[in-house]
Amino acid sequence: VGALVTLPAGRASNAFGRKPVLYVACCMMAFTFLLWIMAPTLSPEHRWPMVLFAGVSYGVGSGSYLSVDYALAMDCLPKGKSYAEAFGLWGVAGFFGSTVGPMIGGFILASTQIDIVADTLSWDCLRLTKEGHYGYIGYALDMFVLGVVMNSVVIWATSRIQATAAQAQ
Repeated sequence: VGALVTLPAGRASNAFGRKPVLYVACCMMAFTFLLWIMAPTLSPEHRWPMVLFAGVSYGVGSGSYLSVDYALAMDCLPKGKSYAEAFGLWGVAGFFGSTVGPMIGGFILASTQIDIVADTLSWDCLRLTKEGHYGYIGYALDMFVLGVVMNSVVIWATSRIQATAAQAQ
């Protein structure tokens, strides 16, 4: 799905600007995580269609984002910097999330399994299931923090990007 939307998203970014396309893409991805949080609470016959719909939605958002983020980086390239240097820095920033995200997610999953918290609040959903799976609360918190909150941070950070003097002309 992402591959199908990259060209139309790139054209949309040329017509409407890079930031609006990135905002829509991040909102779609955040919406997807909310759908994934909601899916396990649905009846069994509705769960899988919701997961599939959310996957398609994420593909549209991610494909749109990926087709425009490097263009935005090049639009903001400071005078005197090479494309190689800019792409290198942009790549480091992109991989930072892939590195830190699992650490945050693991911490959230582990911290929601503390028996003292479960005993104090009488929330059995915080405990590991008999099969050794984490409870719904941990997954929901991961999806919310790593999906919804992080996409909101990207929207905020993108709103702070300023065009270079060469790009503004």
